[in-house]
Amino acid sequence: MRSLFVKIFFSFVAIIFLSITIGAIFTYYNKPEGIPHSLKNFAGAAIHQYTNHAVQALRTGGDEALQQYIEDLHAKSGIRLFFLFEAQHSTNLPPQIRKAMRRAIRRGELVRSKRMDRPNIAIPLGPSFRPIIAASVQLPPFNPVDHPRPLFLNPRFMAPKLLSLLIIASLICYLLTRSLTAPIRQLRTATQTFAAGDLTTRVDTSTAGSSEINQLGDDFNSMAEQIEDLVVSQQRLQRDISHELRSPLARLNIALELARQRSEDKATAELDRIELESERLNKMIGQLLSLNQIDSQPIDLFTELDLSQLLTKLVADANFEAQDKQVHVVIDQPASLRVKGSNELLGRAIENIIRNAIHYSPEGGEVAIRVLSQENSGTVIQICDQGEGVPEQQLEKIFDPFFRVAAARDRRSGGTGIGLAISQRAIKRHNGTISATNRPSGGLEVSITLASF
Repeated sequence: MRSLFVKIFFSFVAIIFLSITIGAIFTYYNKPEGIPHSLKNFAGAAIHQYTNHAVQALRTGGDEALQQYIEDLHAKSGIRLFFLFEAQHSTNLPPQIRKAMRRAIRRGELVRSKRMDRPNIAIPLGPSFRPIIAASVQLPPFNPVDHPRPLFLNPRFMAPKLLSLLIIASLICYLLTRSLTAPIRQLRTATQTFAAGDLTTRVDTSTAGSSEINQLGDDFNSMAEQIEDLVVSQQRLQRDISHELRSPLARLNIALELARQRSEDKATAELDRIELESERLNKMIGQLLSLNQIDSQPIDLFTELDLSQLLTKLVADANFEAQDKQVHVVIDQPASLRVKGSNELLGRAIENIIRNAIHYSPEGGEVAIRVLSQENSGTVIQICDQGEGVPEQQLEKIFDPFFRVAAARDRRSGGTGIGLAISQRAIKRHNGTISATNRPSGGLEVSITLASF
């Protein structure tokens, strides 16, 4: 039971059920030991009447007449009489009866035993009943069939009432629990939406009152607003800087061509270096603009496209570009595979990964692409190279912007550390995932997972 709703609901139900159970137990067992005043008078008068008859029998016929009267009364009504005589230990009396009569003499009033199956009533007697000083009456055994329980203790009465009460209490607990957890569910949904990239997500706190959950919602909205401002400011800054750098780069290229014409091949190497760095800077600015556009501009995620056809075109272009390095790109895929998304954005993301695999594969090596269509996990694209791989602790960082596994090597090769970041954000915008692992046989394997159509 990990759900907070379920925990709160069953906690409320358990508390109510426990309260009802304890109340029923106390109602059943918490019976008064004393006897109502009217019942005392009635019981005392009856015992005195029985005792009068017993004393008369004792005085006229002795012990035999007394015993005969006791037996006749028992046979006739089921009532048993017991007497405690003056200056007599009464060893023939049952212990419980003797204790009740001793207690009645100490208290000077009528008492009864706590047993419900065979109730006993004892009463002290005055001097007119001497030599008898106390009498006890043992009523017939209690028979539940002949004497049903009170209505409030009858299971046939209690079961429907308890069931109805439990149903009503459960309904109240459900409504109460739902009202308590609804703001938490709303906050959780907003958090998931915000984490998915929708920075405009906010929690509606207008109907939650001034509770702690409402305050938490206000804190979330404040946090989301600040994060949105920071991200938007960062994107705007990168976009503005990228646009502003394009103009001086254009003027730099013009000045570079003028310098070539005037130098008369005296500074060719230096000018070639300036041109190379200018091209790298121009490429980096273009990638930065692409990175910002992926995050900020809307894309069509509902257009159906043939992924197999797109991959075939990308592999053909990659083989053409890899001729100088003699790297061959091979692909294993179904004849047709339908997905939804942007053909241009997906193509750019996959192309960056293929080019990266070609770059790090040795001369004469091979880049293998395998496409798997799985009903549960979607479409999986695996791109494997034959390079040196990546240190395990840096596998998750290679998709961060400007991250380089080996900075000096990437600078010599012209890498900027933005291509894989563009691929990751493009795949993420398609609600997909991308990850990298080192192959046991050597090289890096990049896996892209997309939802199948």
